[in-house]
Amino acid sequence: TRKWEPGMAEEETRFFGLKRECGLHEG
Repeated sequence: TRKWEPGMAEEETRFFGLKRECGLHEG
């Protein structure tokens, strides 16, 4: 699980955010 870190691009934050949400929803 990766949280938002300074320097990350908006696309990266969105990508990691979606993956994080998917993980939470899946289990």
